[in-house]
Amino acid sequence: MEKIRSFVAWCLASEKLKPETVRSYLRSIHLANVFKGFNDYSNTKDDIIEMLLTGAANLSLYSQKATSLNRRSVNIHILLVFGHRLATSDWSPYSKAVVWTAALLAFFTCARMGEILPLNNNYDPFATLCWKQIKFLENNEIVIFLPSTKTNSSSGEFVDVFPFELKECCPVAAIKNLRALAIENGFTEDKPVFNFANSKPLTPQCMNKILKNLLFDICQSGTISCHSFRSAVPTVIANFPDKSYVKDINEWGRWNSDCSKIYMKTECNKRRYLFGKISKIILHSANC
Repeated sequence: MEKIRSFVAWCLASEKLKPETVRSYLRSIHLANVFKGFNDYSNTKDDIIEMLLTGAANLSLYSQKATSLNRRSVNIHILLVFGHRLATSDWSPYSKAVVWTAALLAFFTCARMGEILPLNNNYDPFATLCWKQIKFLENNEIVIFLPSTKTNSSSGEFVDVFPFELKECCPVAAIKNLRALAIENGFTEDKPVFNFANSKPLTPQCMNKILKNLLFDICQSGTISCHSFRSAVPTVIANFPDKSYVKDINEWGRWNSDCSKIYMKTECNKRRYLFGKISKIILHSANC
């Protein structure tokens, strides 16, 4: 057991591996030992190993919070500014549609950009969102199958897309418009959804550059990146305390834990209001 503990500590401290990765390694070691017929301790419940893994997971959570402090979430106002600047650019209608549809889809579904966009120019057809994975329903809704996700990379997940009342940023209308343009350009069902007219894919790296260029002034007060869309809906909901249901947010954004709490950033007015309440309590306690 000492060797297993040392291995876990080495993975976490020296190799900087994530706790879930270490757990996966332990399961693999256990399986290999079972096949070999050796005595195995890797699958034995051990309090010290659990403490190491739990502690590393907590540190990772704090690290995510620190990293997110300088990252701004995309709200509806930033989204509209982005859309306006994109629309008034000298890009082709098809290029505008590709970028705008990706932004809307990520915003309204809490999808990671890496789940909907090809990761590089040599995309994997089995892990990339293609037109064949988008189903248009009769009730003006859309069901999208994401072939590869962070939480379920092997079997994929389904995402629902619903119409939004504000027509200029309705994800359903945007996807339909992009679909019509794709057909005009002769794209087939097996092609990635977010390909430009020259067949070059829109990657997360490319999207980050576009966001930085079009939102250069907004980025001065905090970074706007692909991940800013992931936190969009939780941040909006957090500004309405009576409607901040973490369970609902987790279900909508496909979070398997309370990670969505990291994204529930409050705006200045709310923080000021909360501090006012806290100040009254502190003053009251001082006078007691």
